[in-house]
Amino acid sequence: LFAAENNESLISVCKYLSVDFNDSFNNFIDEYDTKLMDPESFFCEYHNYAYSSCFKIFKKMLFKNIRFPLGKLNEDAFVTYLILFAVDRIVYIDVPLYAYCYNCESIMRSRWTTRRLDEFEALSEQITFYRTHNYKSAFNRAVKDFALAAMLQYEQCKMVADYEGLETIKRIMRNHIFKYHLIRMDNKYDLI
Repeated sequence: LFAAENNESLISVCKYLSVDFNDSFNNFIDEYDTKLMDPESFFCEYHNYAYSSCFKIFKKMLFKNIRFPLGKLNEDAFVTYLILFAVDRIVYIDVPLYAYCYNCESIMRSRWTTRRLDEFEALSEQITFYRTHNYKSAFNRAVKDFALAAMLQYEQCKMVADYEGLETIKRIMRNHIFKYHLIRMDNKYDLI
């Protein structure tokens, strides 16, 4: 909170530690370095932190017209980017001040289901947003993240032998690759 106030930022982000239910987290740090960043630089450099609403402090007013979608998995990925790109600067704290409790039985760690495909909808919305608003670096990063997500989901789906899900992921990837080639041909975005 102090980092956001001291840097006149509406959002502060810190590192996190993954902990187990039995772990203790006593991280009292008085001094730390901060980095003030524009949203696109933050997204590209810390994209793994950008998709989640965890390990962040947001000014309440940023949520005035933004709501998490009901019934979606990966609900953070549908809204966090909108909030990040609504501000002119984000303060990043390079120390773990947040304990993320790792739950082996959470929805995202349980058996793969087609509900996991919500991730592609969220990532597609992000890609469209970045392209529409001419955030070229964020666009390139999001396209790469989409491809990585598809590969990971494909492997998870294969492990549970969900052949309908595999075909759906293949179709999504074919469409994504088709768009990727169209984008490369117009020379506005460099994805290599």
